[in-house]
Amino acid sequence: FPITDSSQTIMDVIQQEAQKWNVDIQLGCKVMTVEKDEDDGYFLVTTSTQKQIQQHAFDSIILATGSSPSGHDIASQLGLNMVNPIPSLFTLELKQQVKDVDGILHGLAGLSVPFARITFRYKVPNRKKK
Repeated sequence: FPITDSSQTIMDVIQQEAQKWNVDIQLGCKVMTVEKDEDDGYFLVTTSTQKQIQQHAFDSIILATGSSPSGHDIASQLGLNMVNPIPSLFTLELKQQVKDVDGILHGLAGLSVPFARITFRYKVPNRKKK
């Protein structure tokens, strides 16, 4: 992670490099399909917005799927080997625990601790022990 401990730093670098290399970043569109044209080696990417469906050709792509099942489907269709996704801190739904004054994480938003290990234990209400 960058020394700033901010993911915004990563976004800024990506945007700066994209501008430097005249990369056209399209927001608000969904990738429908990605196919590899074996004849010329291009990737044919079909995208859709509320207004139109378009097809683009690229000589290379970066596929960052996160936990998106549709992204995993595209990777599989391209013949990429998938590793089982693992949870990350970014998938935790703890907004109320951070916002509420009585929340267990209140006051910790934006905190960065190098070399930390965290264990969460959660008691499910009305659940009997096995």
